[in-house]
Amino acid sequence: MTAFPWLAQYQKGIPHEINPDRYHHIPDILDTVAQEEPSRPIFTSMGCTLTAAKTRTLAENLAAYFQSIPDLKRGDRVAIMMPNTLQYIVSVFGVLKAGLIVVNVNPLYTSRELLHQLNDSGAKAIILVENFAKTFEAIESQSPVKHVIVTEIGDLLNPIKGALVNFVVKHVKKMTTKHSLNALPFKQALDFGARNGYKP
Repeated sequence: MTAFPWLAQYQKGIPHEINPDRYHHIPDILDTVAQEEPSRPIFTSMGCTLTAAKTRTLAENLAAYFQSIPDLKRGDRVAIMMPNTLQYIVSVFGVLKAGLIVVNVNPLYTSRELLHQLNDSGAKAIILVENFAKTFEAIESQSPVKHVIVTEIGDLLNPIKGALVNFVVKHVKKMTTKHSLNALPFKQALDFGARNGYKP
């Protein structure tokens, strides 16, 4: 029996080892795949798939939005509080492409736990799913966060499915509650970035 039994599960053509020096940084992995195989599926959620090219475009749009904020400097922290949605992968690459640092936040945190992580990391911005807006709202004034982006679960699904998912989450399952955060919708941040352009 081999010391690494999972290698037997690898598909044909998948190498058992990789060269870590092939890439300069994490976003370089996405850029390379998007250039070499733009239509390659990168991430699938709720039956919708983002290709490498689409993921790169969306990530660069988000990065451009962050680059437009005067008080966000290279190396600043951005918290991401969401489950595995299409927005999560776009957010991670968008934050990194803007020269910022990702602070992953457990979406099941209580307000007290969230406050501790935000203060400990010094996060200046947060991207969160609307379902958790009340959790953040309860401690917003005590946190270092100055910029808030809120997304709905269906935001990056196709328009019909996305609208249906958002309706069900909000009005049928009642997984969101009203909040009064001064937050920018995720799609508006992407649109702003697309208009203003990303600078690597």
